[in-house]
Amino acid sequence: MTQLRSSKTVTTQIIALYLYPPADLKEASADGGLLLGGGDPALYEGALKYVVFSSAEEYRVNLRKLYVGVGPIYSLFNMNLDLDTGANALFVPKLYYMNLIKDIHAETVKAAGTDVVFEYDSKEMLWSFPCQHMSKLPQLKFDLGPEGMTPFTMTYTNYARYQYGICLLTIALAPGNDWTFHDRMLIGNYFEFDPSLNRVGIGKLKPRSL
Repeated sequence: MTQLRSSKTVTTQIIALYLYPPADLKEASADGGLLLGGGDPALYEGALKYVVFSSAEEYRVNLRKLYVGVGPIYSLFNMNLDLDTGANALFVPKLYYMNLIKDIHAETVKAAGTDVVFEYDSKEMLWSFPCQHMSKLPQLKFDLGPEGMTPFTMTYTNYARYQYGICLLTIALAPGNDWTFHDRMLIGNYFEFDPSLNRVGIGKLKPRSL
């Protein structure tokens, strides 16, 4: 980015990323875009909601609360959340990890109206579940920012995937005490990173034009 700015190819530090949801949940979402040097308001609905970075060196924000479906609420004071498009799992600190898995399971069972088996896959180090129940997984709503004023919602497309005939929760145990959003946070969403203003703008991606 520094080289691009020095060559006048771009004039701002803004980086925008987005991914469209796949038409078939068995397929990876590979259709999206990367914009360097500016964003595109035509891609998202309404106005962006901004969150100030809590670290000047990383794309890190504060995380205040987490809502699991219509069930449990987690109060997460002084927790850090890394926005890492290079990560392949939503990393959750040990203190919250198992409770979150149990609460997702409970909300899924409630929505499905029947027992849904979650099994730990030691090879993938992720939890598997029957694919027919994927759409019953609850929404995860995160309150971001120092005061928790910026909501961000994940659906099952953001934290579960189909892989070789099985379905997996892409939620893993974090190596430390920080939370991490992974690449799937981009599915159905538009992220506009602006280091010069120390913030990220988040919006709902408009449906793909035909």
